[in-house]
Amino acid sequence: MQKLEANLNVTLFSRTKNKIALNPAGEIAVTYAKKIINDVDSMSKTLQNYEKSLRTLTIGSCAPGPLWSLTPHMMQLFPNMTITTEMDKTDRIINQLYNNTYHIIVTTAPIHDPQIISKK
Repeated sequence: MQKLEANLNVTLFSRTKNKIALNPAGEIAVTYAKKIINDVDSMSKTLQNYEKSLRTLTIGSCAPGPLWSLTPHMMQLFPNMTITTEMDKTDRIINQLYNNTYHIIVTTAPIHDPQIISKK
């Protein structure tokens, strides 16, 4: 505790013979320390999610059937990737494709948009 006070160049504790307690400066330091710990946790989670996203291929489908054959095929094509699949309504999976939630989607009809490669 004394080293922390020396590093910050401020007294954080009120000391008596048998007691030590935070002083007002110490309470401010605790508030900042909690924020720093929360920021470090948030940074860690963000970085881990980013790393995971680099190794994950996400497929959305409006029906389960296509996933039964598509998933094993993708696992062969991308053996070092994690393949995740989800089913939802067509309009939702299309929106999630635009939002970069899905890398590939399976729908019942082609999508006519020059930004999307759509195959029958």
